Amino acid sequence: MKNLNWGIFSTGAIAKNFAKTADAMGISIYGIASRTLQSANAFAAQFNIAHAYGSYEEMVQDPAIDVIYIATPHNLHYENMVLCLTHGKHVFCEKPITVTRAEAEKAYALAAEKGLFLMEAYWTRLIPLNEKLLQLLSQNVIGTVQLAQANYGYISQGPRGVRKMDPALAGGALLDIGIYTIGYLAMLFGYAPKQITGSVTRCNVGTDALSTVVMEYENGIKAVALTAIGTHIPVEAVIYGSEGRIVIPNHKNPTRIEVILNDGTTTVYEDEFAVNGYEYEIEHAAQCITDGKLTSDKYTPAMSLSMMDIFDKLRADWEMRFPFEQ
Repeated sequence: MKNLNWGIFSTGAIAKNFAKTADAMGISIYGIASRTLQSANAFAAQFNIAHAYGSYEEMVQDPAIDVIYIATPHNLHYENMVLCLTHGKHVFCEKPITVTRAEAEKAYALAAEKGLFLMEAYWTRLIPLNEKLLQLLSQNVIGTVQLAQANYGYISQGPRGVRKMDPALAGGALLDIGIYTIGYLAMLFGYAPKQITGSVTRCNVGTDALSTVVMEYENGIKAVALTAIGTHIPVEAVIYGSEGRIVIPNHKNPTRIEVILNDGTTTVYEDEFAVNGYEYEIEHAAQCITDGKLTSDKYTPAMSLSMMDIFDKLRADWEMRFPFEQ
């Protein structure tokens, strides 16, 4: 695999996870960019990164940068991607890729026009044990699937909690972690359910604090996603079939799958991470770029856009628009 010069936009928690993972993989990050040089310098010192930039514009003007990992808040993703792509940089962008499908379509179109790689960083899709799960479902190991549920909720307090719910930043649980619940179920059963319904509880600033979303499929499967910020809900998915169930104790970054048949027979599949789970998406994106691909065949633009369709529909149903959309 070709050695790529990676750059990172932002110095937040997700960016730090990326840098830690890359270091453990033996990947040297070329540069870090922040809105202030002070922040970029501190990040560079922490992770032994050679180049620090006091603005995103400065980084994209460096011809040595091959690919940029965008870890900014998702309300900035579209403008950040446009900046990178117009300066000839491949892009690996955190989820959700944008706030709306319309923005995502334009980003993918621009990448194709420029002949550059663009992928949404849905790391869960690249975890090997999920490939095993998809195989088990295709083999009907629990008979006919009837119902599935994926849950995730966390409590975030202080300034971070305020930021997570801020409508000016496209806040709320749906866009923040919906891909871990709704997206996980769509990964398993398809991105075009025949019907999508959802009930929502809003927080005091109007964004979604808790929602229950039901996706119904032509084959009769009902997939239920429970997503929340401000309520602790264990990260667990369960798939129920006519002959048993499959339990995924931590579907966000799974290392264990339990197949429990109605007769009590239990089979456990385990696969520990080489690093922490993020390594698979980084390796995949780098390999795609090395191979000259413009998109991923694991998490395709069609999947990414379909997720935005689901988010768009739910927000429309809930009449939840952000101030910058008015």
